[in-house]
Amino acid sequence: MPSSILHPQVRSAAEKLGILEATEAQKAAFEPILRGKNVLLIAPTGMGKTEAAMLPVFSKLVEDKRRIGVIYVTPLRALNRDMLKRLREFGKELDIRISVRHGDTTQKERRMHIKEPPNVMITTPETLQIMLIGSKLRELLKNVRYVIVDEIHELADNERGAQLSVVLERLVEVAGEFQRIGLSATVGDPEEIGKFLVGKGRDVKIVDVSRIRKMEIDVEMPLPDEEDEKVAAVLSSEPEWAACLRRGRAIIDESEASLFFVNTRETGEKLALQYSMLGYEDIELHHGSLAKDVRIEVENRFKNGELKALICTSSLELGIDVGRVDRVIQFNSPRSVSRMVQRVGRSGHSMEKMPKGTVIAVNEDEFAEGAVIAEKAVKGEVESKTVRKNPLSVLANQITSIVVERRDVSADEIYSLVKRAHPFTELEREEFDSVVNQLVEIRQIWRSGERLSRGRNSRKYFYDNISMISDERSYWVVDIGTRKRVAKLDEKFVAAYIEPFSIFIVRGKAWRVVDMDEESILAEPVGDLGSIPSWSGEDLPVPFEVAREVGRLRRIRDFSHYSVRKEDAGRYIKWLEDAEKGGAIVATDRRLVIEEGDGIVINACFGTNVNLTLSHILSTLLSARYGASINTGTDPYRIMIQAAFPLGGRDIIATLDRIKPDTLEALLRIVLKNSEPFKWRFLYSAKKFGIIEKGADMRSIRIDRLIELYRGTPVFEEAMRMTLWKDMDMDNTRRILDMIKSGEIEVVRARLSEIGRMGLRQKGGAVLPSKPSMEILKSVKKRIERTEIRLICLNCGNIWRSAVSDVHDGMQCNRCGGSMVAMIRPYQKEFQEIIKKKNPGPEELKRIRWLVKSAEIIKYHGHDGAMLLAGRGIGPDTANRILSRYHRDEWELLGDILKAEINYAKTKRFWD
Repeated sequence: MPSSILHPQVRSAAEKLGILEATEAQKAAFEPILRGKNVLLIAPTGMGKTEAAMLPVFSKLVEDKRRIGVIYVTPLRALNRDMLKRLREFGKELDIRISVRHGDTTQKERRMHIKEPPNVMITTPETLQIMLIGSKLRELLKNVRYVIVDEIHELADNERGAQLSVVLERLVEVAGEFQRIGLSATVGDPEEIGKFLVGKGRDVKIVDVSRIRKMEIDVEMPLPDEEDEKVAAVLSSEPEWAACLRRGRAIIDESEASLFFVNTRETGEKLALQYSMLGYEDIELHHGSLAKDVRIEVENRFKNGELKALICTSSLELGIDVGRVDRVIQFNSPRSVSRMVQRVGRSGHSMEKMPKGTVIAVNEDEFAEGAVIAEKAVKGEVESKTVRKNPLSVLANQITSIVVERRDVSADEIYSLVKRAHPFTELEREEFDSVVNQLVEIRQIWRSGERLSRGRNSRKYFYDNISMISDERSYWVVDIGTRKRVAKLDEKFVAAYIEPFSIFIVRGKAWRVVDMDEESILAEPVGDLGSIPSWSGEDLPVPFEVAREVGRLRRIRDFSHYSVRKEDAGRYIKWLEDAEKGGAIVATDRRLVIEEGDGIVINACFGTNVNLTLSHILSTLLSARYGASINTGTDPYRIMIQAAFPLGGRDIIATLDRIKPDTLEALLRIVLKNSEPFKWRFLYSAKKFGIIEKGADMRSIRIDRLIELYRGTPVFEEAMRMTLWKDMDMDNTRRILDMIKSGEIEVVRARLSEIGRMGLRQKGGAVLPSKPSMEILKSVKKRIERTEIRLICLNCGNIWRSAVSDVHDGMQCNRCGGSMVAMIRPYQKEFQEIIKKKNPGPEELKRIRWLVKSAEIIKYHGHDGAMLLAGRGIGPDTANRILSRYHRDEWELLGDILKAEINYAKTKRFWD
């Protein structure tokens, strides 16, 4: 019987819908919510958090059925859809109208929201902000008395969350104070998340019942057998990978319904393709880049029992209902404790059943990391989430949005409002004014005295920047047979791999490009192998505490307190012992090991962001000292360094010794300003301030010039803060440097070992192998020769397309017969106009000289020159440097092209 303190109609409805007894989470939450308190409820998946919040709210609504009296916010549209199904059943019983509004809502439904407003509106943070702009919806929002924020941990430490916190304060200006309820399964720091929920000057009741439900997590490292080696040969994979596929399938067969989690969409595509190649039709793929209809289809097939398992990313990590799941499989470590708790919590989705999960590790690093995270998850040791203070990109976004909302408003009013939101409670007026000045300078808004009003582009900016999520351009893949959308591909992948007749993998199947336009790729399914897409923003960092615990495991070599198989633990320990017999010194939580060989590998159990921080500092200081460039790669346990000059362990030790922990931030600010992470963050900041328009072609933007232009502005400062916050780890790097200086962490040198080589293999070319395999070179040759290029005649300006394979010595213009034919990139459309100018300017002369160099390479080196120029990031100067050194055979030339491409990818990426 549900709690007696609920309204009788609500109790009756709950009983009709099968809720006969309240869970512990519901019992703990009902009373404070009914008393009108702001509540943060932390409870495991399957404890009925939604009902814990909504049943007491329904108890209030049956007495006061005001229109849009409740706003229910979720971070995902799919969660909106799922929540609507769950709550509508109560709505029917209680005569309460419930609706959903987000980006996919039809115009007809939107009109109905105004004509017949619901009592409960389910929405996303972005759509809530839009609702504040419309005059009719804004009037209805005056009725809001309750706001529920579901999966609040997904929002608390990012820009979307900071935006929502200000939007809630703006809602207060419209509706007056309302009751706030936050829901989450995983929160490491409840007090911080509670403050984020309610803002400044309000109390919050924390109801934490997260320890009530236990979970069971095993970690395995399957040993390959002869059959795995045969399968690996068929799949073009490693035996260890094939062994994980076999073990995953065995667990699926032992279970009724399984979710098979992966960390990236790329890994998911690979696994889905390989299971398909092995003939398994009862496993499908689910991730956020698949079309909505495709996702709904596989969700329904899974619920109906047609599928035994779904390979999925974080798209199914949150509370989307996919039916009964009795087992969760995690391919390799999930990287963080919160992710492990969230994912394993999807199994045994009721209080009667214990959540069960199995981590399948492909190698020793993944095994130890998985064991540490599983143990912490079982103990409830979830990482804390700290709210970033004063995100200036969000501030710029919200200042403009408030001006659009109110048309004319004082700066004092906006400052006072924003200061109530938790991320901005420490915002200084001077910094606020600097952001206002920046927006006025770029004419985003107008200022007259202390009054701010709409600028020419304010409204366009508002709709282009509703979301704080990075908005890289993407292309829809459309099935030529059905004309249905299949999935979205990121611009970077399309630019690098997609061309007529190229083959790629999506939805676990191979597709051939038939045609493409500005927005979509028309493709047909084929039975072949192809390129697996990569998507932006997928790397998951391993926390400092996890990596240090892995280091401790390496030192004590005792798995008795970890849920692992005895034979797997024995293999891990033997791996360490064999490395030591071979001369290795094992890095631990108390030892940093610098291995010297073909390059340098620093074995350091410090986690993703500390190692990335150290690598940026080391590479910059060493480059400055020796006057030559250095390439680096990192993982949570290593820093890989390759230099164009002799570099030894003593150089690394001397450089580490020069770094002073108390000057770390100042040093990083110097180091990072030319780094890839900073450039990426600057682009984001510039977009969110409105300096770069949505949909701008990133390839045509001179990022270095733009950075220099905005140096010393809030745009620049925001990019630097984001880089320090999201990509670096200053606090723990200081701690490590202090421990090295005090001797608490010893630093030793050794020769390159199997442990160091594992990092080189996993990084997949972060440090280039000295001799790429013939298979790699053949793949490079095939890709480049199939590349479609544009050729331009310097005599008549004629432009035509060709494949690299068709370029030959003595190439001539197909219109005028001219012999000076240059190669240009598809986006360099301005060259045709430049060469026709009689009096070109200085910048245009530079581009003409660039064209002449390109034409000379084609003229004198023909096919070899075209192959070089078609390489990613290889311009005429780089091509000439390679060609001037020697006259080698084709395979050696391809090796140099590959090396140049990797160096370009690591230092420039697509925006240069």
